[in-house]
Amino acid sequence: MSEEQHIEPETTTQVDAAQPVDHLESPSDAADATHTGESAPPASLPARKRRLILIHGHGRKPLAGELENLWRSALRQGLTRDYGRKFARLRDAQVSFVYYGDLTQDIRQRPMRLDEELDLADRYAGLAELSRRDAKKLFRSHHYFRLKGRSALGRIALDVLAPLARTVGADEALIARYSPELARYRADPEFAESLRARLREELEPALAAGEDVILVAHCLGSVIAYDVLWEICQEKPSGRKLSCLVTLGSPLAADAVRRGLCGAEESFERRYPTNIAAWFNVAAQDDYVCYDQTVENDFAPMLQRRLISRIEDIGIFNFARRYGRSNPHNDVGYLVHPKTVAVLAQWYDR
Repeated sequence: MSEEQHIEPETTTQVDAAQPVDHLESPSDAADATHTGESAPPASLPARKRRLILIHGHGRKPLAGELENLWRSALRQGLTRDYGRKFARLRDAQVSFVYYGDLTQDIRQRPMRLDEELDLADRYAGLAELSRRDAKKLFRSHHYFRLKGRSALGRIALDVLAPLARTVGADEALIARYSPELARYRADPEFAESLRARLREELEPALAAGEDVILVAHCLGSVIAYDVLWEICQEKPSGRKLSCLVTLGSPLAADAVRRGLCGAEESFERRYPTNIAAWFNVAAQDDYVCYDQTVENDFAPMLQRRLISRIEDIGIFNFARRYGRSNPHNDVGYLVHPKTVAVLAQWYDR
């Protein structure tokens, strides 16, 4: 995805994200779709099958089908808003959603009583609000700092606590505080393997089949993704590469998290995954999970040894709100953001 391939957004399109039935079109829909006027690839040079794999993060989650519909809706609304007719290209990609919420729902010690119907309605209300924002104007910093329900106290606390925790060796306790699911993942190998198995089931056969794969991972999902990619490249060092890894609100830059990654204790030659072509890390200001927001400096040896072509950190302002309060770690806020959408659009448009 070179600079020459950059796509300029088309005129903003207003979309309705209120309905939870929105999906990204699957390949089967293409047969009934209106022809876009673009030439098909020559029969002698078939295009690689494209696959978009999505994996969610920590926290209480809706049921699998409901969360999948929400994520598909968020991506569809963002791409339609910013790229209009180019959205037709989505029909060429197969979409797989990896869900592990059933394995993590009961980890939090005092889970908040969840009204599932209200929770889902609030998520879609937030998506509708974000989808109506003008991509060129309303995702800027001065709008974010005036966002209703925003408080910087959590970020300020982390700015103080995170360096202090590293100094006194309490960073593990900090992880357990903000993500008990991640703490369990690190402490319980059997549990960790059960989560990785969910992603491997989708990712491994797609890579083995030579598909053009982009993997979008939020929060804990990014740790699972990194570990699975490392495992696969150790088992099949000459296997196909993931075209693009997109991490959203990821804790991978945190020292304590990196110490527990697969390969972290291996020799330098085996320490990093070698099956990622490009990595885009999207981190929002005030997001407590990615308080260390840059991965390029931490994983620079991958670039230096030419194990990967590109690592890029992308800073954003996440305008999502839940129940009237700013939620900068929110998955939908990341998915629908113009900078996340731009990465996906460039992959689709190659």
